[in-house]
Amino acid sequence: MLRPVQKRTVAEEIIDQIKGLVREGTLKPGDRLPAERELAEQLSVSRASVREAVRALSLMGLVAVRPGEGTFLNEDVGTVFR
Repeated sequence: MLRPVQKRTVAEEIIDQIKGLVREGTLKPGDRLPAERELAEQLSVSRASVREAVRALSLMGLVAVRPGEGTFLNEDVGTVFR
């Protein structure tokens, strides 16, 4: 059976890429994500889209945003993908 096509936002695509990097082991618990500006440049997206993705990841409990320090993967993020 066919399923309805769902539209995806840029932020959802960013989230999926970050989750994929965790699954592959490229990103590990405790790792710091690149700065917002750097992520936006690497992904060719707006900084607003990166902020939206980071906010969603934070609400999911996958990252911790530490003002002045950066955004870090939570220590238990590995268990989320097993």
